[in-house]
Amino acid sequence: MRRTTDWSARTLGALAGAVALVAALLPAAPAVAASVTFKAATLNIYYGLSQTDFAHDLNLIASKADLAGLNEVGARKGFLESWAAENGWWLYAPGGTNQAGEALIAKKSKFDVLDKGSIFVCDTNGPGEVPPARYNNWVKYRHKASGRNVTHINAHAVASIESAGRPEDLPRTRCAEAQFQGLKELAVDKQDEG
Repeated sequence: MRRTTDWSARTLGALAGAVALVAALLPAAPAVAASVTFKAATLNIYYGLSQTDFAHDLNLIASKADLAGLNEVGARKGFLESWAAENGWWLYAPGGTNQAGEALIAKKSKFDVLDKGSIFVCDTNGPGEVPPARYNNWVKYRHKASGRNVTHINAHAVASIESAGRPEDLPRTRCAEAQFQGLKELAVDKQDEG
């Protein structure tokens, strides 16, 4: 049984965080562009959900946002490709299951795609070990209503890098540090592009 209240609280938190991230990356703009807004979101859709629950959560976030970063979706890349084509969304889910796991979607009616990329960060626990490798994926859009360039970055953070509240010296800890440094560098680099 799905706990709707927990999901709603997580979604609101993720939505607020994504809006803050996108707003921080946007350059100062003319008054006309500043008055035009869009909604951004991030959703970690647990990979173990049934197809029905997965589709429900995807459609729910799509009804509330204009662009979204999705996590743990690599195994459903085929479904996402069909869903995006049928519903008027851009989808960027590059490569195989691990790389495609951090997909980005945006409404075609609101955005044009200008550029996109994926950066391999590290193998979480070392080469060939689980959990999977980490990637920082991004898409540069042109927001149609304002003409502004918006770069949307999506990543899935490494979990369990501590013991009793203190970081442990594990391969996954070093991977987490590399991932966040890479995200910071990517954000700074893309900020210069709009």
